[in-house]
Amino acid sequence: SPTLKDSCIKTWSMDENKSTATTLVELSNLAGESDLEGSTENKPDKVAIRRDLEAQLRPIQEYATSVMFDPKLDEGLYLIGAGVRKKSVVKVYAVAVYSSAFVLNSASCTTAL
Repeated sequence: SPTLKDSCIKTWSMDENKSTATTLVELSNLAGESDLEGSTENKPDKVAIRRDLEAQLRPIQEYATSVMFDPKLDEGLYLIGAGVRKKSVVKVYAVAVYSSAFVLNSASCTTAL
């Protein structure tokens, strides 16, 4: 079965997912800006854009154990990858890594891992 690192790279090195990670980071950066500056009529609804992006994220099934991991936790953490802990030849348990949008953006670049 693939390692946790391989899962992260496979998941976030695809062009579509790189774009999603970049957009999530941009939305996170915009969240700190005040919407009181100027008119808000032509500004995109950041919450709606984020929801649309998050709806495109898919769960990951860990290969060896078939455990499914949700693509996002309620705390705003995103699934980066999944793997299995083995002891000798016995598959002990499945693990997943969740982190912020900033880490997703870094994980989308294979050289960062």
